[in-house]
Amino acid sequence: MTEGFSTKRMKTTGGEVCRLGIALASVKIIKCIGFFESYDLLKSVSILQFIFVVKMLSSLFFFLIKRSVLPTIRLKKSLALKLVQHTCLSLLIDFLYLFGLTLCGPLRTILVYEHAAPILMAMIGGLFSKANYARTRGSILFFLGIITLLLFDTDVFSQADSFPDKKDTNFLFNFLYVTSSAFGVADHKSGVFLLLFLLILKVVHHSFSKRLSLQVGGNNKLHIYSTFFSFLILTPVYFVSSFNGYQKTNISSNIWSLIFITIFVFVTDYYAQNYTAGKMEGLYSYKIGYISIAAFALVLGFQWNHPAAIAISKAHAGESRTQDHIMSGGVVVSAVFFMLSSDILSWSGQKSRKGNFVGYSSEGTPIHSFAENVLNRASKSSVVNTSQSFFKQIFERNDSRHIFYFLCLNLSFAFVELFWGVYTNSLGLVSDSFHMMFDSTSLVLGLVASVMSRWKPNRSFPYGFGRVEVLSGFVNSLFLLAVAMFLVYEGSMRLMDPPQINTDKLLTVSVTGFLVNLVGAYLLGHNHHHHSHSHHDDHHHCQHTHENINMRGVYLHILTDLLGSVGVIISAICVNKYQWYIADPICTLFIAVFILYSLVPLLLKSASILTLSLSSHDRKNVENALKKIGNLEGVTSLHSCRVWEHGSGDFRAALCLTVHEHVTEQRIITQATSLLREHGVNTCTIQVEKDDYYQHLSGLKMGSEEIQAPRSLNASPNFEFAKLI
Repeated sequence: MTEGFSTKRMKTTGGEVCRLGIALASVKIIKCIGFFESYDLLKSVSILQFIFVVKMLSSLFFFLIKRSVLPTIRLKKSLALKLVQHTCLSLLIDFLYLFGLTLCGPLRTILVYEHAAPILMAMIGGLFSKANYARTRGSILFFLGIITLLLFDTDVFSQADSFPDKKDTNFLFNFLYVTSSAFGVADHKSGVFLLLFLLILKVVHHSFSKRLSLQVGGNNKLHIYSTFFSFLILTPVYFVSSFNGYQKTNISSNIWSLIFITIFVFVTDYYAQNYTAGKMEGLYSYKIGYISIAAFALVLGFQWNHPAAIAISKAHAGESRTQDHIMSGGVVVSAVFFMLSSDILSWSGQKSRKGNFVGYSSEGTPIHSFAENVLNRASKSSVVNTSQSFFKQIFERNDSRHIFYFLCLNLSFAFVELFWGVYTNSLGLVSDSFHMMFDSTSLVLGLVASVMSRWKPNRSFPYGFGRVEVLSGFVNSLFLLAVAMFLVYEGSMRLMDPPQINTDKLLTVSVTGFLVNLVGAYLLGHNHHHHSHSHHDDHHHCQHTHENINMRGVYLHILTDLLGSVGVIISAICVNKYQWYIADPICTLFIAVFILYSLVPLLLKSASILTLSLSSHDRKNVENALKKIGNLEGVTSLHSCRVWEHGSGDFRAALCLTVHEHVTEQRIITQATSLLREHGVNTCTIQVEKDDYYQHLSGLKMGSEEIQAPRSLNASPNFEFAKLI
């Protein structure tokens, strides 16, 4: 079906826009009914018959109504060749979209295919735009709708049950049906993929039509010429097909349905959409058209088998209406995503010239706030630029780079397993592939945390994002703790009553999984030590080695999968050779105990950092630094001290020093900072106060109790470090 477009836009009043919108919505509602009728009609009529009759009736309609258009242009040979190319592309789109209709039903076809070409072009522009972030969000909503339709649409209807005769008689139907069935997916999902491909062809067709209409004399004339050329091309094809016995259905009994579909689905809809697009500003008409037909399609999907709906058409007297491909929760959610996407993508990218009065400046001039789209100003970067910046940060450091390499390897192997499992009908391979995809979530979490930890501080996060790595390690620890407890429970239950195990392809899957996880353990095994440094003094030799908690969590997750593969290999060998079914729960319990043994230190460490507490080793280390600061020449006391670990090995301190009057403050700050850094404190804030400050405060009290300066650290033998935290 050809998408209309307008080259001239007239200024329209608000009342006229409202009337045009209501008229367009009414046409789209009638078109929606025609879509459902077309699906029911295609059960008894072949796609070739359907398109031939529609093009013939459309040509007859144009001949009677638009007869004066045809002789106005004398076509040149080059122009006629372009018209033939345009017509062939239109016929290809019509054939494939009708086949997609038979695959996934009228409701899903409307939700995916009815997006107008200008909306699709706005979506493509949003992905690569640097200024219009609103359309980028609309594009994201569109893809969320597609993903929801593919993953959460539980429709299991097979089109072969509803089109039993066509599989042997219709070459196009047979070829595409076998191709889609070879991948082992439901018919409606393969139909969604086909409709997505058609959306690309629709954009190409729209661009081709826009250029060609300038040579023909307008898009209306181009549409008429394309319809006549389609009828001329299909006529010999149809009669040859009928002569060879492929078109056995008598279409005379369905002629009124075909007339209704031709008028409202192919002719009226085109002219109504084209006319309103020329009258309304921007893409507003396309938004009204899509939301109207999508919303009514949802209603019709619920009510298509209602007696009142059956009375609308007598095309299938005595037969039940469509009961397949009607409704599911995934379809409803995806429809919401699609309608929101169409609404956002249709917003005008031009700045409004009309502003709202907000007040006067100090000079007395009026100030206006212009109604520019807030979402357009939300960001100056596009998805492509953001992705490029993210990948650049990934490859800057070894830890994030190694996580990314293993994530790609893990996902690639998971998709290979999924494809091979579907091809061989192996449930074990399919389940293991989804298990590996689920494991990849921890890798994604670690990768994002590794990149975010390097982001610079800002006003909202003045201390930076270093704690994101700690939070990632803590979440991975909790997840592994849940896995370990589940393994302990399942292993204990199976230890009392060992079940039989199907070892078909189990050893092959476990060995390949072991090799993949071995690569990951090698890549990430050397990255979870963040940094180390040492120093000497007269009494102590201190060496600080700090783990990267995020990398440690990812590494433990991979190590868990590695040990799981080892356990499966051992249990598979024992079951195959000796029928020792008890080996499986024993291996499971050993793996669970090892996970808990390795997990507890990481969980305690990350929880300690998140609760701003220090370990006993770090506590003694900081105490030594504070005592040395208290012994500095000129320092009388140390108070209001706060020391915490912000990230993996990133210690921060804030303290206040009281010094004698003659002491230079900068010297004390430099010496104290140097001592703290020697003991592993990376960032410190030091406030210096002098004794005369407290004497001045005592004078201000005027006879009240004298204010004492804080006591020296060395003068307090029962000093508790907990008070400094």
